[in-house]
Amino acid sequence: MATLDIEGAYRTIPCKPNHKHFLVVIFEGLFYMDHNIPFGLGSAAGLQGEVADCIIDLWNALKVDPAVKWVDNFDIFRFPSPNGKFYGTVDGIIYCYDYDLDSMKEMIAPLGVPWHKTKGSDFSDIFVYVGFTWDLTQKTVSLPEKKRIKYLNKLTIFLQKYEHAQVPKRELKSVIGTLSHITFVFQHGRSFMSNLYEFLTDFKNDYIPRYMRSSVISDLKWWHAILSYTHLPRSLIPLGPTRDYSIWVDASTEWGIGILWDGRWAAWRTADNWRGIKRDIGWLEGVAAKIAIIIAKEIGVRNADILICSDNQGVVGTFNRGRCSNFMTNLCIRRSDTIYKNTGISSMLIYVNTKENLADPISRGELPPYDKRISFPIPLPTDIARFFINV
Repeated sequence: MATLDIEGAYRTIPCKPNHKHFLVVIFEGLFYMDHNIPFGLGSAAGLQGEVADCIIDLWNALKVDPAVKWVDNFDIFRFPSPNGKFYGTVDGIIYCYDYDLDSMKEMIAPLGVPWHKTKGSDFSDIFVYVGFTWDLTQKTVSLPEKKRIKYLNKLTIFLQKYEHAQVPKRELKSVIGTLSHITFVFQHGRSFMSNLYEFLTDFKNDYIPRYMRSSVISDLKWWHAILSYTHLPRSLIPLGPTRDYSIWVDASTEWGIGILWDGRWAAWRTADNWRGIKRDIGWLEGVAAKIAIIIAKEIGVRNADILICSDNQGVVGTFNRGRCSNFMTNLCIRRSDTIYKNTGISSMLIYVNTKENLADPISRGELPPYDKRISFPIPLPTDIARFFINV
């Protein structure tokens, strides 16, 4: 695959003459009228998108396909052709292709696209695109070392400056944007974004800074530790079809948690002290989902995506998203992520109506025969176990 980038993409698009008076700025007492689209204008992305779509359409018509784009960045793929005039090497094997980077540029040269001279790369199995390194042969994605060091330095400076001082909203949003971007590679970091997102809502406006909460500082230091060393790439190889072990989970505030796994059940009654800050029905449902993931680990499931049925739409959404605004439920997701990372397990939660949830009676204390109970002990994390009584 090859990558290309348009230089000054927005600045190459002229502004409609009768719209220019909307693009006037004042500097040192003088007024300046912009004749081209400025970066940051709300409609600029759409206007650049029209240009990019035109480029893609022309390439597709000329059999340069598949070619895809993201704003002003282009990805161009190619496949071996028996009649190709251009040569390329993949895994040490030479193949013929219908086009190379220069020839595909030449095809649309009359457009006068100002391609960036240093950004982009020629056809290769390994390339950088939207800030990540992609390896087509190994089917992995990773954060380039240069980017890792850049983001680590950014976070270091941010913590040094604002750990004990008020942080402006703009500075916080910049860090959040960076970390949100790299969760595509560091998926287990999604649950370490919730406190940052929630803190962002505390700002009354864009101009009054605030002190960071301890939970925000803690999560930023977690990210700092993650970025302090090079990680293995994230594999993009699918785990295969989602496995249905007939897993059903449910919770009720009146009794406790019930789980049904392929006809075998487990249940825990809530202790008198279970209620607390952020420990509500959503948290109970989250604990039930986490226990199902613990069971998957204990019975030896590895490198598989498992299906879990729940009648709580909030828990289904947050587990699939990888984070939750409720910090107690978010801890369940974090612990589940640790299991995912160590076992290759992933989970897909789906919503079922309460009346169809086979675990619903169990969560209300209607227990099946004991000979159908899961026979091995299920280890609950210590800070969770104290709120439950094993049945």
